[in-house]
Amino acid sequence: MKIYSLILAKGQSKRLPHKNIRMFHGKPMFLWNVEKCLGIFDECYVSSDSDKILKMAKKAGAIPIKRNKALCGNVPNIPIYQQSLKAMKDADVIVAIQACSPTIDEWLLETTKNLMLSGCKELMTCHPMEENEVVVNKELRKQNNKQKEQICTTETAEKQRTVTRWFSWKP
Repeated sequence: MKIYSLILAKGQSKRLPHKNIRMFHGKPMFLWNVEKCLGIFDECYVSSDSDKILKMAKKAGAIPIKRNKALCGNVPNIPIYQQSLKAMKDADVIVAIQACSPTIDEWLLETTKNLMLSGCKELMTCHPMEENEVVVNKELRKQNNKQKEQICTTETAEKQRTVTRWFSWKP
């Protein structure tokens, strides 16, 4: 059974510009999950509208998928998955992982792979908030248009964590 990972990493974000390539502990954020996926899944694909992201993904060992212009901007993920599936060869299972969740644990990816291998048809995971976590609001000001943005991050005493939402399915 072939199990592939798919990371959607668009080039622009309205709330946080270039978030997928922002540096996180020494490397672009999306590359953390690319590197994890390369060690766990049969193949790792990265779908993006950004040539820069696709070049970085290919250099890291992932297979780039150039997103159609119609699938750029504020578009639901399902049509992007459908386009990406056409570029994948003989996928039995696809595990979609968020580009902006660099702290996702490898054991969770491995567990997902094993659950899918055991016959699970569909799976969605989430990260429960712990009692010792504090939500920190940060305000960013854009100089050109003075718009305010709020970004919520979840921090623990040991490490930063993001609430993750990703899922797998058999096409």
